[in-house]
Amino acid sequence: MKGWLPVEQRWLRLLLDALVPPLPGDPAPGMSTLDLSAFWPALSHAAPPLLRLGLRASVWLLTWLPLVTPGFFAPFFVMEEARRDRYLTTALSSRLFLVRQLVQTLKIVACFALFQDRGARAALGVQP
Repeated sequence: MKGWLPVEQRWLRLLLDALVPPLPGDPAPGMSTLDLSAFWPALSHAAPPLLRLGLRASVWLLTWLPLVTPGFFAPFFVMEEARRDRYLTTALSSRLFLVRQLVQTLKIVACFALFQDRGARAALGVQP
């Protein structure tokens, strides 16, 4: 992403990988298997400013929010895969609208990234 620090880009990638992991036996790819090098410049150029701001806020807040979330008490990037999944599931069902929306913002961007990949679309049965 244009203007993002390398550490922010790593956090974003970890969050997206946790949202859409590769599943054994599933033909659909996980985010970790996609080459998103062309996607990020396109998103930076085409996304409205509010989406870009919301994405960055989502990355920061969802990375550090586990520090104060009961049962987690660690930043997202140090958790193992199962705890990351459990944390995102917890955040999706939060009683706080803002926390749910942070995850929804990431899910939207994950869908954009996933469906920009021709191989992912084919694996999911979507016409190119």
